[in-house]
Amino acid sequence: MQLLRLKAGDVDLSADAVTLYDGKGARLQPRRHVLPLTKSAHEILERRLAATAADAPLFSIHSKSSMRHETLSALVTDISDKMLKADPPEAREPFQLRDLRRTVETQLAALRISSDVRAQLQSHGLGGIQQRHYDRHDYMLESTRRCSSGRSTSRR
Repeated sequence: MQLLRLKAGDVDLSADAVTLYDGKGARLQPRRHVLPLTKSAHEILERRLAATAADAPLFSIHSKSSMRHETLSALVTDISDKMLKADPPEAREPFQLRDLRRTVETQLAALRISSDVRAQLQSHGLGGIQQRHYDRHDYMLESTRRCSSGRSTSRR
């Protein structure tokens, strides 16, 4: 949902970062959630920015409002169906939009990325006392590392 609401002003290609806004929980103001961009994400957003008006959402069907979660969910289900019907099948089993986050979490764990960094990347459970009052670290360096290779993928 946070990504679907992304607007041009939330993307900083020179810093290879996007700012999402986490409105979950009983917050009066959404929490800013800055995430690094991979090279491929940078390229995709660069193309989207070139094709999108400054005040329009980056992910939209009609360029007027953000794509609805239900629309994206239906598109993912359609992709899953087509992958299953391919000869040979390109997917082992049907999947839904929510499965993508679970897969990301699982793959990050397989890369030995700590649960704290995974929580930061996916904006999970970040409303506790420690996060709200004490931990001011932005986790950008940790978010750009690939534990499997031991080197940073940051382009800074």
